[in-house]
Amino acid sequence: MSAREMQSHGYHFPSLDERIDRLRETILILRAMWTGERVSVRGKKFEISNALSLPKPKQKPGPPIWIGGKHKLILDIVAELADGWNYWGLDKKELREREKYLFAKCTEVGRPHIDLIKSWAGKVDGTNQCSRNATIVEDMKRQLLSNTSEHTDYFIASFGRESDRKTYEAFAEAVKSFA
Repeated sequence: MSAREMQSHGYHFPSLDERIDRLRETILILRAMWTGERVSVRGKKFEISNALSLPKPKQKPGPPIWIGGKHKLILDIVAELADGWNYWGLDKKELREREKYLFAKCTEVGRPHIDLIKSWAGKVDGTNQCSRNATIVEDMKRQLLSNTSEHTDYFIASFGRESDRKTYEAFAEAVKSFA
């Protein structure tokens, strides 16, 4: 939720540092609950005592943790604790800078950045209904190339209200070249 959304519902929107601390502790607690029998944690933000979580997740050691964000404090947690990173709204230069930072952080915490799954989320314009399908496909490829890097494993695309079956088919065709 954004600050505006939370405040409109009467909730306090914590500082970035507090939100980062909460995220980090939440992930640590979840992982402990997924793998431990009874878990006790006394953190800066949360405290649990002799907590039990059953049944345990089928995935071992637990479900993958995906974190979305662009701030370097978020990337610190991604490098340390996440299985996947989702980004959006970065131009090529910003994306290169964030990836360089994230990859260095991964090295710092002793994990290969290649193990971290990366995804991009954003709007793909496929509403050019007058064009031939091949033109739409090429337009989508250009859009994806301009918003992602060679390290991106997945695309989370939105198409808007004007999209139709042809738009989705063109997108499926466009992403084949990235495999």
